[in-house]
Amino acid sequence: MKIYLITVLLVISSKVLAQSDVPPSWRLELDTSVNFLNTDSYEIINEPTDDSQLIKTEILRFANKYNVSKTIGSLADAYILPDNSGFIHRIGIKSTNAKTINLELNNIDVVEGDKLYFYSRSHKQLRIMNYKELSTRKSVITKPIDGDEVIIELYSRRYKSDFNIYNINHDFIGIFGIEIGNFGASGSCQVDVACDEGDPWHKEERSVCLLIINGSEACSGALINNTNEDGRPLVLTANHCYDFFNTNEESFSNAVTTTEFLFNYNSPWCNGPNGSDNDIIIGATQRARNIQSDMILLEMDQFPPTEFYTYYSGWDRINTQPPTGVGIHHPRGDVKKIATHNITPNNSNCMDFDLTDFFGGTIGFMPNSNYWRINWMATTNGFSVTENTSSGSPLFNANHRIIGQLFGSGLCDNPNCTDPTNDIANYGKIFSSWLGGGTPNTSLNSWLDPIGLSPSDYFGLRLIRFYTVDHNAWFTGDVVKFHDVNVLPGHDVVVTELQDRFEATGTLDIPAGVTFRVDKP
Repeated sequence: MKIYLITVLLVISSKVLAQSDVPPSWRLELDTSVNFLNTDSYEIINEPTDDSQLIKTEILRFANKYNVSKTIGSLADAYILPDNSGFIHRIGIKSTNAKTINLELNNIDVVEGDKLYFYSRSHKQLRIMNYKELSTRKSVITKPIDGDEVIIELYSRRYKSDFNIYNINHDFIGIFGIEIGNFGASGSCQVDVACDEGDPWHKEERSVCLLIINGSEACSGALINNTNEDGRPLVLTANHCYDFFNTNEESFSNAVTTTEFLFNYNSPWCNGPNGSDNDIIIGATQRARNIQSDMILLEMDQFPPTEFYTYYSGWDRINTQPPTGVGIHHPRGDVKKIATHNITPNNSNCMDFDLTDFFGGTIGFMPNSNYWRINWMATTNGFSVTENTSSGSPLFNANHRIIGQLFGSGLCDNPNCTDPTNDIANYGKIFSSWLGGGTPNTSLNSWLDPIGLSPSDYFGLRLIRFYTVDHNAWFTGDVVKFHDVNVLPGHDVVVTELQDRFEATGTLDIPAGVTFRVDKP
């Protein structure tokens, strides 16, 4: 590694460099001098498993993983900034023909004020991670950047700040790159959640998210409410999204802590164009896990910003359900879709197996009685079915409550769009996960009912907090709560679709002349 002193006419203070959202090298025009590490020199460490197994479990593997295990300090040239205000370490990463690239980092040694910049060589995309984001976890995964050449740049006030580039993940699909994305990758029969079928579910679909796991696999999940109604960011998804690719507790834990949650990846209208992939949260903690019902409950490291306009869906733990309902999911990492059924959910006839049958290590027996069996129906705009990446997505009953999370087709065939009338989906029941293994870390009841109300079902929540309303706004939810909300003059607010109540705490500033309407339950 070489150390360079940068000599420029422009004097940039350390305060500007430390706080700027622009990488120092952009100001100093250093891009032409960056050295590149090429993944051609490394072997793929996650060779694909049998595709038939992944189809039955509906996980999508979208990236090859290259193990590098080298520190940025050993790879990158270091530059001393003007007036000795700090250092930058820069290295380029090339992975030929990658649609997107993301990096797994560990052994992170940074101090307050350090920033990590991860960007495309063209400067069209820039991701930034600050000291808090880097230092609060043992390992992190960067947000993906489009293209097969990216640059990673560490700014620090000290020379010895460092981290290990553990894995480079080469996306061969384009799972959700801003310029590429996996838009349109799902089956031709799939129905956008923005179509008419999704209109009655516009609240609940805001809870559904795309999960990126290990930087190389993808599933779906959903934010779920709890009886404390505090907006605790609990996400329900499928345990097998983590179990199948993580053979020991350390790798399992790392996969959880580095999970990326993408919200609001929707087409803006029915059969419309690609959606935005900007609403991302990285990092989570495992709260509960029940193998027999294929449930895992995660808590995201951050509350979703109000600007995401997320929803905390309600739930139902009863073992008998009314007919009709929907599944909302991200098949093959595509924009959000909705599948409709008009039958009464019944016990599965496709499970009753031990996962030794799939991956050679006893993970657990999965009885039929722990799963709902669903067949989908045709609607005005198509015939949605579940596909890879639908795993973990929620099944809603007729009362708009989550009653389970998707496993897959189990031992049944999974024809998808080729024969949608015979497609079978199996969802692990909330009923079975409620008491689970009888302990807080194997059941849902301690987390979804922390105050001990023991309801059979519970409302969904819209929580708006620390927010300034600068537009005419329409807020919907079974329960709607405002906390420290200011409404700017000239903008009307409507709160509607209440099934239970509206509450406001802290500051609620409504200027004179503004219409603020709340529909009664």
